[in-house]
Amino acid sequence: MKYSDIMATLPRLLRSRDAADYVAGEAVLVDLSENHGLKPIIQKKGVTAYDRHDLDAAIERLKKSK
Repeated sequence: MKYSDIMATLPRLLRSRDAADYVAGEAVLVDLSENHGLKPIIQKKGVTAYDRHDLDAAIERLKKSK
């Protein structure tokens, strides 16, 4: 399966638990939020959602900082 096929099947908005799985763990998600400009799209009581494209952009900024 090609990368583009995988990306087409993933939902665009990810809840915090799914976002943590997407970026390889809760610690990485916290690091991206604190140090690399990741902000949730939705942040209400009990619901936090991240845009997958924002996660990808934050991962790219993390890669460039190392």
